[in-house]
Amino acid sequence: MLQAFAKSCIRTVIGATSGATVPVLRGPLRGRRMLRQHGLPHLSMLFGTYERVFADAFSLRVPEGDVIYDIGANVGYFSLLAAEQCRTGGVVHSFEPVPELVADMEAMMDANQLQSQVTTHTVALSDSNGTVQFYTPASAETGVIASVAEGRQLAEETAVEVATLTMDTFVFDQGHAPPDVVKLDVEGAEACVLSGALRVLREHRPVVLVEIHGALAAADVWDVIAPLNYDLALLTPSGDVPVRDRTQWVDLFEGSRWRIHHCVLTPRARAAQAA
Repeated sequence: MLQAFAKSCIRTVIGATSGATVPVLRGPLRGRRMLRQHGLPHLSMLFGTYERVFADAFSLRVPEGDVIYDIGANVGYFSLLAAEQCRTGGVVHSFEPVPELVADMEAMMDANQLQSQVTTHTVALSDSNGTVQFYTPASAETGVIASVAEGRQLAEETAVEVATLTMDTFVFDQGHAPPDVVKLDVEGAEACVLSGALRVLREHRPVVLVEIHGALAAADVWDVIAPLNYDLALLTPSGDVPVRDRTQWVDLFEGSRWRIHHCVLTPRARAAQAA
């Protein structure tokens, strides 16, 4: 009760000013602007604590001048963080299939004068080129593609058809710069995205920071990554925890069909250099 009252007071104070945006008050994005409709409901974004472990690990791996792919960009928090970290010479490609969220993200980048650095793509990266049914069950912020929606309570009327594209097509056929760092958050479709990026992973060896949803997705990600000579580590508040065994990895997700963990996939050559 007290915490809810405190949050209400904070929202009242922050939201007292007019305009479409509100300021980020703390953390790596301090001084930047979030759209009011996203910043006020998610105070953690304004105070630099949103998905803190994942965001810190991401920031540490984005040096100036890198090419960043934000896959499952949602409202654009990580795209904004990527643009802040890679700065001059850096490029951010943000992939989000929900048009309303893409429009909001573009407005936020305009407000932060980052429209020339961040390019948005209204598409879902996946393992094939075409279209797929996409569900937004509770709000436009919780979308999931039909192929991984089994077991979730989804209403048919929420389904829309969205375009899909593989990362390999985006890079090798469309001629975009390959990523140095990938942030991947696609609500259970992680292995689909990675399967559509096999050539990029083999030839360009990006670091991949990924939110994995459930034991099935964890097993599928392991099976895609293992032959590619990537090391997998669990991201924790006390540091990265290497995972060497498939069974050990999948066991981390037992207990709930949708248990979530953040991890980093590092190509072996880079892992050796870091050591």
